[in-house]
Amino acid sequence: SPYPPAKFVHGSGDRIGEALNSAVSPGVVVSGAHIYASVLSPLVHVHSYASIQGSVLLDGVQVQRHAQIRRAIIDKNVIIPEGCQIGIDHEYDRARGFHVTETGIVVVGKGQVVTR
Repeated sequence: SPYPPAKFVHGSGDRIGEALNSAVSPGVVVSGAHIYASVLSPLVHVHSYASIQGSVLLDGVQVQRHAQIRRAIIDKNVIIPEGCQIGIDHEYDRARGFHVTETGIVVVGKGQVVTR
Protein backbone atom coordinates (compact mmCIF):
# COMPACT_ATOMS: atom_id res chain seq x y z
CA SER A 1 0.00 0.00 0.00
CA PRO A 2 1.29 3.50 -0.80
CA TYR A 3 -0.28 4.77 2.45
CA PRO A 4 0.99 4.56 6.02
CA PRO A 5 -0.86 2.33 8.50
CA ALA A 6 -4.05 3.65 10.06
CA LYS A 7 -3.41 5.85 13.08
CA PHE A 8 -5.54 6.16 16.21
CA VAL A 9 -4.84 9.15 18.43
CA HIS A 10 -5.90 8.74 22.04
CA GLY A 11 -6.29 11.87 24.13
CA SER A 12 -7.37 12.02 27.72
CA GLY A 13 -10.72 11.52 29.42
CA ASP A 14 -13.51 11.09 26.87
CA ARG A 15 -11.26 11.91 23.89
CA ILE A 16 -10.50 8.37 22.73
CA GLY A 17 -9.81 7.43 19.12
CA GLU A 18 -11.44 4.06 18.48
CA ALA A 19 -13.08 2.00 15.75
CA LEU A 20 -15.25 -0.95 16.78
CA ASN A 21 -16.70 -3.55 14.36
CA SER A 22 -15.33 -1.43 11.51
CA ALA A 23 -12.98 -1.70 8.53
CA VAL A 24 -10.28 0.96 8.61
CA SER A 25 -8.01 1.39 5.56
CA PRO A 26 -4.36 2.44 5.45
CA GLY A 27 -3.79 6.18 5.64
CA VAL A 28 -6.78 6.78 7.92
CA VAL A 29 -6.38 8.99 11.02
CA VAL A 30 -8.92 8.70 13.83
CA SER A 31 -8.10 11.46 16.30
CA GLY A 32 -10.18 11.17 19.47
CA ALA A 33 -13.31 10.07 17.59
CA HIS A 34 -15.69 7.12 17.93
CA ILE A 35 -16.29 4.88 14.90
CA TYR A 36 -18.77 1.99 15.03
CA ALA A 37 -19.88 -0.52 12.36
CA SER A 38 -18.43 1.59 9.55
CA VAL A 39 -15.98 1.45 6.64
CA LEU A 40 -13.28 4.13 6.35
CA SER A 41 -11.49 4.25 2.98
CA PRO A 42 -7.89 5.44 2.51
CA LEU A 43 -6.91 8.93 3.69
CA VAL A 44 -10.10 9.55 5.72
CA HIS A 45 -9.42 11.84 8.69
CA VAL A 46 -11.87 11.93 11.60
CA HIS A 47 -11.23 14.69 14.14
CA SER A 48 -11.83 14.82 17.89
CA TYR A 49 -15.24 14.14 19.41
CA ALA A 50 -16.75 13.15 16.06
CA SER A 51 -19.03 10.10 15.94
CA ILE A 52 -19.64 7.80 12.97
CA GLN A 53 -22.06 4.85 13.04
CA GLY A 54 -23.13 2.43 10.31
CA SER A 55 -21.56 4.50 7.54
CA VAL A 56 -19.18 4.24 4.58
CA LEU A 57 -16.71 7.08 4.03
CA LEU A 58 -14.85 7.01 0.72
CA ASP A 59 -11.30 8.20 0.00
CA GLY A 60 -10.15 11.52 1.41
CA VAL A 61 -13.27 12.40 3.43
CA GLN A 62 -12.54 14.86 6.25
CA VAL A 63 -14.82 14.82 9.30
CA GLN A 64 -14.31 17.84 11.55
CA ARG A 65 -14.70 18.03 15.34
CA HIS A 66 -18.03 17.16 16.98
CA ALA A 67 -19.62 16.03 13.68
CA GLN A 68 -22.13 13.15 13.85
CA ILE A 69 -22.75 10.76 10.96
CA ARG A 70 -25.34 7.96 11.11
CA ARG A 71 -26.17 5.45 8.34
CA ALA A 72 -24.62 7.44 5.52
CA ILE A 73 -22.47 6.99 2.44
CA ILE A 74 -20.08 9.92 1.97
CA ASP A 75 -18.37 10.08 -1.43
CA LYS A 76 -14.73 11.00 -2.10
CA ASN A 77 -13.08 14.16 -0.77
CA VAL A 78 -16.18 15.56 0.96
CA ILE A 79 -15.51 17.78 3.99
CA ILE A 80 -17.98 17.44 6.87
CA PRO A 81 -17.80 20.70 8.85
CA GLU A 82 -17.47 21.06 12.61
CA GLY A 83 -20.63 20.15 14.52
CA CYS A 84 -22.43 18.94 11.39
CA GLN A 85 -25.05 16.19 11.67
CA ILE A 86 -25.84 13.77 8.85
CA GLY A 87 -28.39 10.98 9.18
CA ILE A 88 -29.96 12.40 12.34
CA ASP A 89 -32.76 14.49 10.76
CA HIS A 90 -33.72 13.19 7.30
CA GLU A 91 -35.86 16.22 6.41
CA TYR A 92 -32.89 18.49 7.09
CA ASP A 93 -30.64 16.15 5.10
CA ARG A 94 -33.00 16.40 2.10
CA ALA A 95 -33.18 20.19 2.47
CA ARG A 96 -29.37 20.32 2.12
CA GLY A 97 -29.62 18.37 -1.16
CA PHE A 98 -28.61 14.93 0.09
CA HIS A 99 -30.37 11.82 -1.20
CA VAL A 100 -32.11 9.72 1.47
CA THR A 101 -32.93 6.16 0.42
CA GLU A 102 -36.17 4.35 1.26
CA THR A 103 -34.28 2.50 3.99
CA GLY A 104 -33.00 5.74 5.54
CA ILE A 105 -29.44 5.81 4.27
CA VAL A 106 -28.17 9.32 3.50
CA VAL A 107 -25.98 9.68 0.40
CA VAL A 108 -23.63 12.66 0.06
CA GLY A 109 -22.22 12.88 -3.47
CA LYS A 110 -18.64 13.53 -4.57
CA GLY A 111 -17.71 17.18 -4.35
CA GLN A 112 -20.99 18.09 -2.65
CA VAL A 113 -20.64 21.05 -0.27
CA VAL A 114 -21.85 20.16 3.21
CA THR A 115 -23.17 22.84 5.54
CA ARG A 116 -24.18 22.63 9.16
